[in-house]
Amino acid sequence: MVYPDGGPQLDGPLAPPWKAVLAEIPSTFARLVYLHSLEEQPDRMIGHTHQQVFSQWLGLGLSEQIRDLRDYFEVSRTGLDYRRLVPSNARALERELFMTDMETLFGLLRLEGVTF
Repeated sequence: MVYPDGGPQLDGPLAPPWKAVLAEIPSTFARLVYLHSLEEQPDRMIGHTHQQVFSQWLGLGLSEQIRDLRDYFEVSRTGLDYRRLVPSNARALERELFMTDMETLFGLLRLEGVTF
């Protein structure tokens, strides 16, 4: 599967099950949420992939990020603490950029009347 946003290429019969699930998730933000949900598993590849997807998210422009969030909230209505999505190995500057972007994006979504 090829993603327009450069998402993971995770095909192959020896890939762990979580990679197959990740490969089916079209939204960068949804992939970030999914990888966070796996952080308790003792698999270094999960942490590495989490950092890669986090970097992809940071590389998106605000207009792409808000479109991605809208897509995510169209299918998911679960409560979300976005502060917990930052990988443990993220640098302070990445963490700060993510938090600033998310505060801006959630503020814009609230103005649009999006519920989350």
